[in-house]
Amino acid sequence: MGFPARCGDWRSGPGLDIAGPSAPGTGLAPGPPFATAARFVTVNCLVTGALVVSSLVIGLLAGPSVASAAGVAVEGRDWSQIQVPASALVESYENSGYRLTMTDGIAEIEVLLRPIASTDSFRLPRDVGQDSVGVLVRSLLIDASSRYEAVGRVLSWVAREIRYDLDRDLSQEPVALLERRSGYCTGIARLAVTMLSRAGIPAREVAGIVVTGEGDSSATLYHRWIEVEYSDRGWIFSDPSSFHHYVPAHYVRLASEQLMPSPERDRAVLRSRRDERHVVDLAPQSPSGVSSRRNDGRQLAGALEIRVEGKPVGVAVLEGVGSRRVKALIGGNSTFVGLQPGAYVLTVMVEGEEPFERELVVEDHVHDAVIISRG
Repeated sequence: MGFPARCGDWRSGPGLDIAGPSAPGTGLAPGPPFATAARFVTVNCLVTGALVVSSLVIGLLAGPSVASAAGVAVEGRDWSQIQVPASALVESYENSGYRLTMTDGIAEIEVLLRPIASTDSFRLPRDVGQDSVGVLVRSLLIDASSRYEAVGRVLSWVAREIRYDLDRDLSQEPVALLERRSGYCTGIARLAVTMLSRAGIPAREVAGIVVTGEGDSSATLYHRWIEVEYSDRGWIFSDPSSFHHYVPAHYVRLASEQLMPSPERDRAVLRSRRDERHVVDLAPQSPSGVSSRRNDGRQLAGALEIRVEGKPVGVAVLEGVGSRRVKALIGGNSTFVGLQPGAYVLTVMVEGEEPFERELVVEDHVHDAVIISRG
């Protein structure tokens, strides 16, 4: 006899069960150049001396910088190979942008973040209900013209306004969440599905697990997100709190919410992952901390991608047009988005090497890349 998975339950380390807050989101790992049109500048950076920049990094990160209140748009590919728990029923599954293939207890997951390219239009139904959910849906979507826009507005409102709270004694029904402005993954998914359904958009809850860490340090979180249908693209996953119009490759869809009895040490193990997602633009509709898959390839603002050969850790500083931005290099890569057109000075610092500095011009609605060769 099975038992239900509870959202927010962690299985971390051998035989250790922890009930804790949902934390499925991870920082984006930069990847290769995105597939849409872009310009690339290769710079040969000759290293002639050594300069330890650790103290400079601390100072720069502590100093003033320009931060955006908007989310980001991402493209690329994410891939993982996960040994699923023996207690969980996982079957092969595919929708628009997500493919899970099960073989001998191993889930191979591929997420492709090409623009959705949906042309579905949207018109708010006349009757969306007179309760608090209906009033909210009408105020949010009265002038939305496409399904992608309507879905994005609902997801962004939920991400911005609903605080995560794992108190299981509190109701997770939509009206209760609206009154408290808080809930955990079950309630958050249920609220988003209810709002979309009231708007005439097919949507459903999805039970699954999220696997973080790798190998023996893997942790398993039982989680819940949603799936939305487009008439021309099929079903598409979203996690209302973190990932809009996609979920990453460490999300494993369960074929059943019922977990089978299993040994105490039963848990998922992330065997391998290649996270090649990369930021390409701002997503103004989404709040900070949320990444989104675009519907088309239009560039909304200037963007500058930094790629340093050898994938070192360091810091990139971009100054100009009345702003100063500081970004950490992760795997030698980072991207500045939401840039106003104009002249900038780029400084890249890698520990143990002399800083690299370059003057450049950023154009509006263009994604540029600077590739720094260390030789």
